[in-house]
Amino acid sequence: MVKIIIPQSTSKVRERDVAQTGALALPMSLATKVGEGYSAVGKIFDDISKEQAATEDQNTLNDIIKEVSVDINTVKTGASKNTDVKFAVKAYDDNTKLSKYEKFLEGKNPRVKNYFKQWLSKTKRSDYASIANTVTNNHIKKTKYTFEEKADELTLKMASKDLVVSARAKKEWEMLQNQAEYKAVYSDDEWSKIIDDKNLQAKRYQVTFGAKNHPNYILNNADKIEKELGPLGKKAVETAKYKILSDTQKDYNQQKVQEEFENKKDRSFWIYFKKFTR
Repeated sequence: MVKIIIPQSTSKVRERDVAQTGALALPMSLATKVGEGYSAVGKIFDDISKEQAATEDQNTLNDIIKEVSVDINTVKTGASKNTDVKFAVKAYDDNTKLSKYEKFLEGKNPRVKNYFKQWLSKTKRSDYASIANTVTNNHIKKTKYTFEEKADELTLKMASKDLVVSARAKKEWEMLQNQAEYKAVYSDDEWSKIIDDKNLQAKRYQVTFGAKNHPNYILNNADKIEKELGPLGKKAVETAKYKILSDTQKDYNQQKVQEEFENKKDRSFWIYFKKFTR
């Protein structure tokens, strides 16, 4: 029996070169770069998310501050009307404590709460200085007003026709000028001017009222008064002259009236006497 032998071909089928696209086919350096790219994109999204959250927290904080600021400003205004710095600052602090505003922080995240605490602390530190400055100015104004009001009262009393009242007022005016708490709120120039002004005011009162109350004194010192007070002094001298003339006329008129009364009384007596002695 004859065997038929079929020779095997030794040639190979040529395969097409196809580039592999799987991740495992990437070179290590390139794969690393791709991975870093994915991470960078993720970080960007994370940063955006954090930024949005921060913005939302800031908006929430601003809403709270709008509410709280109204109350804080009201308290500040009230405290600033005082004249005692220590009392004013304590009153402000007692009425702006954190516990008063905790209701606005209910349900808020820790960051918002922390931001608010920082804002409140900073605001109060600033307000302390503002209140102290305003209250100090209030104290100075009140002290000056008190001094000048008292000075006006005393300089007017110094012109009283009651010499006891006048002398007492003069003594009190001298004592008032020596009180350090009043002098402390004026500069040296201001203090000198206010004292000079009030002393001049006292002279004007004394001359104006003295022209009627003590006209003889005015006339006896006419030259000095006219020199110191100018037109006002001259007017006072004329008033004093008129007062003396008026008093003289008044005395004369009263004397005439008295004489007439006495004459009438005498006539009435004699008429009555004659009537009952017939």
